[in-house]
Amino acid sequence: MSGHIVRQVEPVAARRSAPADDPSLIDIADLALALGSDLERGLGTEEAANRLSADGPNELRAVPPVPAWRRVLAQLQDPLVYLLGAAAAVALAAWWFEGRGRPGVAGWPLDAIVIAGVVVLNAVLGWLQEAKAAQAVAALAKMTTATSAVLRDGAVARVASAELVRGDVLVLAEGDAVGADARLAQAAALKQRSGAEECGAAAGSCGTG
Repeated sequence: MSGHIVRQVEPVAARRSAPADDPSLIDIADLALALGSDLERGLGTEEAANRLSADGPNELRAVPPVPAWRRVLAQLQDPLVYLLGAAAAVALAAWWFEGRGRPGVAGWPLDAIVIAGVVVLNAVLGWLQEAKAAQAVAALAKMTTATSAVLRDGAVARVASAELVRGDVLVLAEGDAVGADARLAQAAALKQRSGAEECGAAAGSCGTG
């Protein structure tokens, strides 16, 4: 197959299951044998599913979401909010001392209430905007799930990059991203372009992965 690149995959999530020797120094055929794979047929679908279940997905652990109350507090960490808080405290103190000198005349501390209301409203609006932005980013991430072409049972199949397992054989063409740490098995018109994890046979470039 002209203009494609085949790689032997060793995902990050399964490095603990790799041979004891440095995989980058082992002959590619011996490495495939050690990983229980076939460079011509790849892995079987059932075996790939078993390895995925045993080793976990080929992806970084997700960062736990920030609790809502922390996001609200983050909106209050602003110099302007501190200034408004100080102004509210001064207004409240003035109301208190004025009321002590003139019983029954002070009423409600309207100035302090208005300032506090502005601070709270600003925090809520900021939190809502941040929540909407986070939802938009999450939706975009779901729409742009990375996929990789692999050999499964002797045929090329496209799977989510998170489902790559040790021993998978990647088939990379121009513009494809390298979905996992891998060894180069075959290449056509291949050149390296530093800092980019994608391949291009026609353009003659490929990231190191």
